[in-house]
Amino acid sequence: DAIDKLIHNLKYHNFIDDEEMLKEAVLKRESESTTAIGMNVAIPHAKSNVVKQPVVAVLKNKHGVEWESLDETQPKIIFLIAVPNDSSDTHLKLLQRLSRTLMDDETREKLINAESTEAIYHILKEI
Repeated sequence: DAIDKLIHNLKYHNFIDDEEMLKEAVLKRESESTTAIGMNVAIPHAKSNVVKQPVVAVLKNKHGVEWESLDETQPKIIFLIAVPNDSSDTHLKLLQRLSRTLMDDETREKLINAESTEAIYHILKEI
């Protein structure tokens, strides 16, 4: 459901052409190994020709989302990274930067406890 919601928002804001094709790519990657990295964070990601430009969508759920996680915590903040097929290593750079930043307990807690979309955006902009 969380992935569906993130993908739907990407389509709504015209970042992608086809929800089902992106979902298929995200779930294919997820089937290789979980993208719930632990510490209440998941970073699903995919490359697809339906993505118009590199984008990161964010979903926050203060109760946590049921997800197979490396440390068995439920993700409370989910970052979906979607990039076009021709974006070479853009998604890896985004994934690396986001993962490194989220290892910082204070930054991660700020994102999880943010009260608004604008607050999350401001924190991510600083990253």
